[in-house]
Amino acid sequence: MSLVIELERGGRKAGHVCDPSYRRGRNCPLILRQTSEDLVTATVFGILRRMPAALWLRPLLDQAFRTKRFRTCSLTGLEVSFWQTVAPPAGRAHMEGFTEADVLIRARELVVFVEAKYRAQLATRTTEDESRDQVIRLLDVAFEMAMASQMFTRAPYLLVLGATPSEPELVTRYRSATAVDQALVARHRHPDHRAIAQLLCRRLGYASWQDLAAIIEAHLEDAGRTERLLLGDVVDYIKLKMTTVHMTSEARRQMLFPDLADGELAEDER
Repeated sequence: MSLVIELERGGRKAGHVCDPSYRRGRNCPLILRQTSEDLVTATVFGILRRMPAALWLRPLLDQAFRTKRFRTCSLTGLEVSFWQTVAPPAGRAHMEGFTEADVLIRARELVVFVEAKYRAQLATRTTEDESRDQVIRLLDVAFEMAMASQMFTRAPYLLVLGATPSEPELVTRYRSATAVDQALVARHRHPDHRAIAQLLCRRLGYASWQDLAAIIEAHLEDAGRTERLLLGDVVDYIKLKMTTVHMTSEARRQMLFPDLADGELAEDER
């Protein structure tokens, strides 16, 4: 499965399965926790990236960005990759480290940064700059990547994928071009900074994991036999993860492994 390949290639994402009492650190890679966003992301998108875009990607982008343009746009050279590091924007007063995209979707005409959230919330401040939140940083980085690479026909987008039916406040905030422009102070040195803000506020989208499952279900009839089996597994997996997302660790164990004693489960989780 794709997840196994990504674990091996990812290097720093690989390692042993963490103890349930885990606290984040070098000895317990985040991807190997049951509640890991990386695990959910890799499991779902590891299968989806091998599926035709018409079965999931085009309708997902249309819904998330409130448009119909993606159903017919060119996806020549489509690539879906995990945990790609992207250089920070230059010229800011507070220099930042590299940004890691959970999923990076690239085609000749577009690049979509996917920020996948499972149990955690969007960060309201970054490590290097407490006044800068996760959404505006990702919008800025997506724009910088497209411009720095001189791929002017590759339009930058940011898709936040979350566990709640309604979009987070941080996403709603930056649907305003004024809010984007005020947050991107470093862009004010460009005479077209207001046009950049207008562009970026329209390139921000939100969808829930439940939305993704519903989209896939709606397109199962268009899939081949093997594709239907794999996509059906993805739908079941998403539904299970969303059922347990707000449960405590003990409640999840009792639901998923009702016949196992605590000691047996603890050993199995390792």
